[in-house]
Amino acid sequence: MLAGLNEQDWDGLSEYFLSDEIPENAMDLFELHGFMTALAILPQTAEFSRWWPEVMGEENAPVNEPIAAMLKIMLQGIHDELDSGDGVELPIELTPDDEEEGELLHSWCLGFVEGQMLEDETWFDEEIPRVAALSLPIAALAGAMEEEDLGELMQDEEARQQLAEQIPDCLDELFLLFREEKH
Repeated sequence: MLAGLNEQDWDGLSEYFLSDEIPENAMDLFELHGFMTALAILPQTAEFSRWWPEVMGEENAPVNEPIAAMLKIMLQGIHDELDSGDGVELPIELTPDDEEEGELLHSWCLGFVEGQMLEDETWFDEEIPRVAALSLPIAALAGAMEEEDLGELMQDEEARQQLAEQIPDCLDELFLLFREEKH
């Protein structure tokens, strides 16, 4: 079970997102998982009608009901994984310098950043420094930061690997951050 989906459902999603049925600008499956993870971290998730066009890469994309149902299960499954305290099972390896796995990691990170931007007012409302610090590994590996802001960090293979390995803990801490009682 990955994000609440069984292997058959995951394969069905994979097949759908690789098919010609979807718009050219639609997310790939790994970008989608990152996107859903960002949405699942927040206490209140955006409405389906707001995130479906982002997933499909098209404002008026028709809704495929079986796929939409699986995505809602995925979103809830990721939330449940975070809520359990065991962390999110990622569909990627945290190896940024492996040719194939690095591409998948980049895609996942890009999707996460897209999820943050969809709900940027909530993500960056009060705890900007903490959210920014905890999001840094993901944003850096997504390529969502200016190279001069990162200095030589992204030039060093060991540093990139360390950033990648921080992602699971950062996700857990972000999830908890949004559930802390504000005094």
